[in-house]
Amino acid sequence: MEYVVRILFSVLATAPFVLLASWATNRKTPWWALLFLGLMFFDLVLTGLPTLLPVDFPGAMNWTGKALSLAWPVVFLFYSSTFDRENVGLTFQQREGSFLPAVLFTVFLIVLGVILSSTLADGGATDAETIAFQATMPGLAEELVFRGLFLAILDRIYDPNTSFLGAPVGWGVLITSVAFGFGHGIGLDGWTPTFSAIPFVATFVSSLFLAWLKERTGSLVFPVIAHNGGNLAIMLAA
Repeated sequence: MEYVVRILFSVLATAPFVLLASWATNRKTPWWALLFLGLMFFDLVLTGLPTLLPVDFPGAMNWTGKALSLAWPVVFLFYSSTFDRENVGLTFQQREGSFLPAVLFTVFLIVLGVILSSTLADGGATDAETIAFQATMPGLAEELVFRGLFLAILDRIYDPNTSFLGAPVGWGVLITSVAFGFGHGIGLDGWTPTFSAIPFVATFVSSLFLAWLKERTGSLVFPVIAHNGGNLAIMLAA
């Protein structure tokens, strides 16, 4: 129950940024905004579901939770008449002129992961299962959800009409990054919410970078590579 309450606080902390974006852009789209916030709550709870159930799932890592987080957007897209795989970035096709910048920026993000490792590393074991997990599941699930579907929903509400280094960016980039940061930075001590600045800032900034990468390329390929590569760098460089 405490886990669900913590997620609720993360969603509530994100909501004012959605309201701010709606006010700043004069967009009256409450249902789309509620859809985003509701799906954020749903995804974070679903990801942690294996820890809430009295069932011994295989493996020491949260394979089941990440698999559920990876699966539900696919089902959502299958039944959606508004979004498709191109909107979300489920394509290997890269926007013209974006390949080289994407490669260079991906390398930069992985190197940044090494630099940040002293702050983020928890000294956990680097066994084969942990390496396999970090090399696959976090990037696949979190990029599909946050930089894929969530960013597509928010870009539909708030047009990304500003160009930054060749990428169309807008409120969606900021809000998904704030949501990603709060998902990592808000905790619960008893029933009192807590805020950890370092995890929030690290994940918020990395999300900004990954969102730019997705908007620049129109694809989730490089964000997934950068995300998982950064995770591995943080873990192995510790």
